[in-house]
This record gives sequence, structure tokens and C-alpha cells, in this order.
Amino acid sequence: SVLDNLKEAEGIFLKNKFSCPQVEALIYRDLGVALNKIIIYKKLKPSLIYDENKGSNDFYTRMFKNREANIAICEAYLNKSAAIYRKLGDTLNEDLVKLDFFDLYYFPGRADKAYTVLFPFLERDNLLPEVRYSLYTKLALVYRSYKMWDKSIYFSKKLITENLKAYN
Repeated sequence: SVLDNLKEAEGIFLKNKFSCPQVEALIYRDLGVALNKIIIYKKLKPSLIYDENKGSNDFYTRMFKNREANIAICEAYLNKSAAIYRKLGDTLNEDLVKLDFFDLYYFPGRADKAYTVLFPFLERDNLLPEVRYSLYTKLALVYRSYKMWDKSIYFSKKLITENLKAYN
């Protein structure tokens, strides 16, 4: 599975002590996002959740005990990634990782907490186009979930305008 490949990549990276922070940040971001997607969609095969040969310390067994523990693991990976990007001065990827937290909170039904992830971005004028696109998509989704149609349409229109700017 994708998750197995990412865990293997992390293991190889850590074991060989490679010195490439961009790859490390990418691995941690991908792990955080992939774990969250798996948790959201619950498409794991039961054999992945518990492996009799590995016992109760198996990664998957630890991962799926409860939702709060899962969120904490995803948060840890995303925080590691954001910290590395911050250290590198890569604001684009740092911002995109920070926006990944929205999905972590929104889809288990914590829209209020997810919305707080977006607040810092609303106060900034210097957002890169990729960040604005992600932000507007998420804002349209939040307002749609609250049935605040005017605001949802407003951000959907901003999203379309951003796309048109990018292609003109």
C-alpha cells in the first residue's frame, strides 16, 4: 500500500541518515496526509490493522485504536514537515502543510477547529497562488457545510477568478 511504501521510505531515510531536509519534509507531510486519508475513508483491509506476526506493537495496530490517537500521529508528522520547511524558508510548502491540518480536523466533524486553521491565512496579503487556491477551496467547503451559501459562492467565485488568472 501507499502507507507501507511511505513508512519504508521513512525507515530508509532515517536508517541511512540522509541529509536532505526537503525529502524528509516531504516524507513527513505525505505520511500525515496519507494516514489521515486512510482514517477518513476507512478503506484499510482488516489484515493491515493487525498482523499476528508482529503483535500488538505493530504500526497499524497502534494507529487505529482511537480517533484522537490517530489525529495526534498525523499532527506529529505534519508538524515535523512544517518545521523543516520553516527552517528552510520554504513558505509555500510550509503554508500548504499548515492547510493540510484543515482536512485533519474538518472531516471527522470538527468544522470549528478546522476553521481556526484558516484564520491566519485570512489576515495575510502575500499568499502565493497555490495557497490562495487551497484556502478558497477550504473556505467554500466550510461555508457550504454551514449552509452559508452567499459566502460559499463568494469563495467559489474567488477560486474561479484565481484559476482564470493563472491561465491568462
